[in-house]
This record gives sequence, C-alpha cells and structure tokens, in this order.
Amino acid sequence: PAVIATLNTMDYHALAFDPRDANVVYFGHHEGVLKSADGGGTWTPVLREGDAMNLATIDNTIIMAGHQVFQRSDDGGRTWKKNVTNLPDHDIHGFAVSPSSPKIFFAFIVSYGLWRSDDAGATWTLVSKELPDTALALAALGTNPETLYAGTMDKGLLKSVDGGVSWKSA
Repeated sequence: PAVIATLNTMDYHALAFDPRDANVVYFGHHEGVLKSADGGGTWTPVLREGDAMNLATIDNTIIMAGHQVFQRSDDGGRTWKKNVTNLPDHDIHGFAVSPSSPKIFFAFIVSYGLWRSDDAGATWTLVSKELPDTALALAALGTNPETLYAGTMDKGLLKSVDGGVSWKSA
C-alpha cells in the first residue's frame, strides 16, 4: 500500500497532477505550492508565497491563481513569474483550463464575474456575471461549446452548457 505524507498546513485548496508523470503532484495552500515527486509520500516547497486556491498543469507549466495572485512556472516549479493580464482584479476564486484546448482559460473573479481567455491568459473577456460570489471551484469539460461546473458555498454545484454565459443547478 502507498503511504501518503501528512501535510502540515492550516488549509487545503488545490491539487494538480503533472500530465506527463502521475507521481508528480502539486498542492496549493495559503502559503504557496508544494510538490511531490513520489505520489504524495514526501513534499517540497516550490513557492513559499501566495494563496494557491487553484492550480492547473499544462505539460511542464503550473498555473497558480488565488487571492490577489496569478502566477505561472514554466519549469515545473523552479521559477515563477506573475501573469500580466487585462483582468479587472486578481481575486480569482475559480480557475480552469479547457482539457481540449490548453490555451482556453476560465477565471472566476469575486465581484467581477467569469472571464475567458483564448490565448493562454494574455487577454481576457467577460463571459458572465451570473455566478454568485460564493463560487470557489471551477472545472471545464473541453466540449464545444464549453461545459463548465462551478462549486459554490450556498447554491451547491452549478452547470453551464454554453461556455459560462448561463448557469443552472447541476
């Protein structure tokens, strides 16, 4: 049986697996990002700052989004840089990458709604302000139009079948 390490943190926000190696796992929390190269047995900090509420991996790139933070590492977590965007704010409570097109990003920003980027986060457009500010999780299915799910604290699981324009209980 596999042994999973105990993480010593006050919160648990995000997990992401390296798409090239299932033994490489990234864990996001209020104080940055940890990395495990042995399927969760041991953990090493790769970023000691930022509230990593969301993590996404594309090849060797890790994207971290959270409370006033939006950064990326293009080398598996060794170095990090801030994403420069036209987003109105970086209080990103939900973040997802389309599995069918890794250049399509979605970001839910508290008080500003759901935003979409078709160029890997360089430019963004507002999709909808219909999601409640209590949304804390976002997932994309990679369909056309994109099917999205949003987890909320007060309305449960919501689903959109039109790329995030409208939402209904799932």
